[in-house]
Amino acid sequence: IMKKITSLLLILLTIPLYSQWVQQSSGVDKALNDVYCITQDNVFVVGNNGTILKTTDGGTNWIQKISGTTQDLMKVQFINPNVGFAFGAFGTLLKTTDGGESWNSIDTGGTTNFYYCRGLSCVNENVFYISCALWFKKTIDGGITFEAVNAPVSQNIEDIQFLTEQIGYAKGPDKLYKTNDGGNTWTIILDNYYNGPFFFLNQNIGFVKSAGNLYKTIDGGLNFSLIEYPNESMLQGVDIFSLNENVIWEVDGLFLLCGCPPEYCISKKNSLEIPENQVINNCNLGNGLDLILNAIHFANETHGYAVGHLSYTGDMGPPLSIGAIFKNSTGTMLGTNKVDKKEDVTIYPNPTSDNIIVTFTDNSKKSFSVEITNCLGEMIFSKFYQSENSAMINVESFSKGIYFLTVSSQEKRNTQKVVIK
Repeated sequence: IMKKITSLLLILLTIPLYSQWVQQSSGVDKALNDVYCITQDNVFVVGNNGTILKTTDGGTNWIQKISGTTQDLMKVQFINPNVGFAFGAFGTLLKTTDGGESWNSIDTGGTTNFYYCRGLSCVNENVFYISCALWFKKTIDGGITFEAVNAPVSQNIEDIQFLTEQIGYAKGPDKLYKTNDGGNTWTIILDNYYNGPFFFLNQNIGFVKSAGNLYKTIDGGLNFSLIEYPNESMLQGVDIFSLNENVIWEVDGLFLLCGCPPEYCISKKNSLEIPENQVINNCNLGNGLDLILNAIHFANETHGYAVGHLSYTGDMGPPLSIGAIFKNSTGTMLGTNKVDKKEDVTIYPNPTSDNIIVTFTDNSKKSFSVEITNCLGEMIFSKFYQSENSAMINVESFSKGIYFLTVSSQEKRNTQKVVIK
């Protein structure tokens, strides 16, 4: 049963990542697929080509761990600070018992000829479920042995989540299923379910993103209510996470009708706040690079991480590939109800090898700042100019590559990509 909640207003805070989300240096060039926070400082990330990253200082340093595999890892979960699992392509399953310092392969007896494997849900150290598109398995002894689970569909199990050994959920091609007996039998709880993630906070409260709409259940999936908020019709859910029933964090893809690559957004929805002005979507997150966001996870109300992939292919420089990690240390979003106006500037020459000149098209004198960052988000140059109508920046000491130059004055800002040759 679906009903519209017209009395429940949500605030959608979709932001560019230059505000509260700070890019961190992953040190890897592979796409990153999942993130799990044990604490706000102790965090794990997994990605393609067997990538496992660990930080114990809140992302100041990310250390790559030896996984022993070259398969793409799609999911990571920890039961406690010592015991965790990573799961990925072709049924690859890894386990750590020493806090992620070392990882051992576990034989799942699974498929060796099908790539799509991303279902991992741990109930405790001994009981967890794994799924690929063509099979569904359970262990009750920490991965020593596995038994087949009666899957709700014969193929294309896209994701799973178990809250107890008996109660769990599985996403099929266009339906959401629930089991109350450990996967022996399944019931369809949401039909016509398309293109989006789901997340259950507990046995009663859960959220589902489907075809750009957000649904909520407070009775374990017996009933779903459509939560309405504006300007979301073209946003398709990628990942969703919540620490309480009022605040929902999302990663969404904005799929454009032009056939262009999708833009990705991070949003925070709070059912207890009422927007003062019309809600807007500012989804230009890549800051000049192609950005894909794959997952989001919060350790607590204030500290969370989002991961994905930054890349560039074009005629303005060599190809780039960066494992993307972004951190939020406040649990808040900036630019909540308006888009920064764009400052009209001209930046030339571009490409350049010696100087960059910044001028204002109206030729007026004003106070402004210029910041230059590299592709890792590291600040290379920052200077404030008082009552000037132009600026000249010497870049002869810069390494060759792509940079991002941002001009800010009052409420206006403009970021452009520049190439140092």
